[in-house]
Amino acid sequence: MEPMQNEVLQRNKIADFLGGGGWHVQLDTDEFFLNFKGFVAYIKSLNAKRPINVSCPWITLYKQDKDGFYYVKPQTFQQIEFIQVATRFPKYEYGRRNGNFNVLSEFAILHLSWARSEAEIWEKLNNWGHKNDFDILEYFNKWKDLSPQNYQEYKNFHHINPAIWPQLNFLKAGSIEDLSRIFTEKHSLPISKKDLSTSNSIWYSRLKKLLGK
Repeated sequence: MEPMQNEVLQRNKIADFLGGGGWHVQLDTDEFFLNFKGFVAYIKSLNAKRPINVSCPWITLYKQDKDGFYYVKPQTFQQIEFIQVATRFPKYEYGRRNGNFNVLSEFAILHLSWARSEAEIWEKLNNWGHKNDFDILEYFNKWKDLSPQNYQEYKNFHHINPAIWPQLNFLKAGSIEDLSRIFTEKHSLPISKKDLSTSNSIWYSRLKKLLGK
């Protein structure tokens, strides 16, 4: 069985065990909501009678050093990574993804992702559902080489879809708790109400599909 097939099997078994009739909220162990209370209030307000996923924007942390964190900084709304987090109709096909309509929200999640020790990164790469999708050794070496002197040179460097990681930024913080506070108080993603309204329109989605976009 391929790694991703195994992951999907486990997610679907968890969904079956929990059963129907409510919201299924899935977070991986390296994900931290900035405002979970607000997110819960948001999904409770939705009229979710049709199959939808509620998706949240990731703030991807790429590396941590003694002074702080390097994180992926999207320049446009289109470069923000949204991950499916909640649904009332759980059926997973690729990770947490499926064919349900994705409702995008503004409730950001700090994604620890690559901000780990060398040993943890190497273990992640070798046991990841995506490990057959790219050259893991080459990418591991690129991650190790990142430093305060060269991080601004990392452009379009996502391992599968380069353009969605356009650049890195650095924030001084001693812990995830400090980083969460800084993002909550001072930093925001390029998300507008208009972006969300347009993206969450079923008619806009159908038009895009009709035009092949």
